[in-house]
Amino acid sequence: MNSCPKNAFVDQTCGTGVVPTNPFKRFEKHDVEQSIASRFEQEVNQYSGRLAIKDRDNAFSYDALNRMANRIARAILARDHRTAQHAYSIGL
Repeated sequence: MNSCPKNAFVDQTCGTGVVPTNPFKRFEKHDVEQSIASRFEQEVNQYSGRLAIKDRDNAFSYDALNRMANRIARAILARDHRTAQHAYSIGL
């Protein structure tokens, strides 16, 4: 059973050894009422070169993460477009 308090930052006492190094950034109401994609694009524009994600083997800036997300989105859209064309061509 997890002994971490609900909604607590996960730190050494909660098992990961990860502690945020940046101060908490409060989001205004209009910021959280946007789509996730719109909010992320704002973060990319503001912090493009800053570290967004890091694990044991990789580190990605906001810009690199955004480019990867866009490549994945384009691949999904292209796949869905081909699937939709195929369904139409066979009369579905």
